[in-house]
Amino acid sequence: MTRPFTLTLEDLPAPTLRRFVADYEAVAPPGLPLRHRQLIPWCWRASQTMMLTPLPESRACELIETNLLAIVLNVMIDDLADTVSEDATTLEQALGLLDGVEPEGLDVKPEFAAYLALVAELRREILARIRRAPAYSTWSHDLELFVGRFQVAMRHGGAWNRRWQNRPQDQPQPQPQPPTPTFDDFLELTSAPIHSFIYGLLHLMQLDGDVGAERTAIVETLRCGEQFLAMSNWLATWRVEIADRDFTSGVLVWALERGVLTPRTIRTLGTDELIHTLDESDLEPSIERSMDRRLERMADAGRSVTLFDVAAYRLALEHTHVLHRDHREVLKS
Repeated sequence: MTRPFTLTLEDLPAPTLRRFVADYEAVAPPGLPLRHRQLIPWCWRASQTMMLTPLPESRACELIETNLLAIVLNVMIDDLADTVSEDATTLEQALGLLDGVEPEGLDVKPEFAAYLALVAELRREILARIRRAPAYSTWSHDLELFVGRFQVAMRHGGAWNRRWQNRPQDQPQPQPQPPTPTFDDFLELTSAPIHSFIYGLLHLMQLDGDVGAERTAIVETLRCGEQFLAMSNWLATWRVEIADRDFTSGVLVWALERGVLTPRTIRTLGTDELIHTLDESDLEPSIERSMDRRLERMADAGRSVTLFDVAAYRLALEHTHVLHRDHREVLKS
């Protein structure tokens, strides 16, 4: 049973965020469904939960607003990977904007021109904010590496969706298919858009202190948290995604790896039959065991982390898992 979520966008102390959300709603092209209007307030609440250390109220609000702007950017690109499946051109153009390409130099489909222009404007706003952070230079290389991982995740997710949405009879000739990744490989490839890693970096940029030899352990801690929350999100949203014929959830890979589903049954079974088949499997306890293993890895890595409290961070992750479960209709509807 889900619980009502009452926080609204108008409740948030974030005027720049409200402007960009309004712009996003205004420029989304036909065929690209808007996310639930309470997704952004939900992410604000989760961001409050996931703070690495306490900050003064004004700095905390600025950090969370910056994080939410990055989430809007994330959502806009993710929706291209999930929805615009006939080709990858528009997705590739959006990913190029993350590298600093300006939309004026692109041969953009007219219906996506304003949308991609807003992606570029969002990127400029986010960069201007984070470059003011006191420890920006300490973590800027990790930020660049994250952007690369995010781009890989979007490309892989888009290709994975096209694999299942393009029916064999629609192809002029049989198309060779790459091997199905393992569940762990898919998690590694596609977890970046869950966004907790980049939020951790944004917070670390606000902290004083010598990182020194802790860097590797901090990055591993944040990666384990990212993968934990990616699986949590899959468990909360897989039924809606299957109903929408969105196959980017790792639940599908889990089912293929274990023989619960086959490529043929994915393409031939109706939505209700697919959901029933997965409900009858040990899907949820199996993935929850994988989540527990990520927390164990995080505890091992976190033993050498002093910049923030890893035990408190683990509790925040577990609380956010509960938020996923209790408000799943906000995450995907």
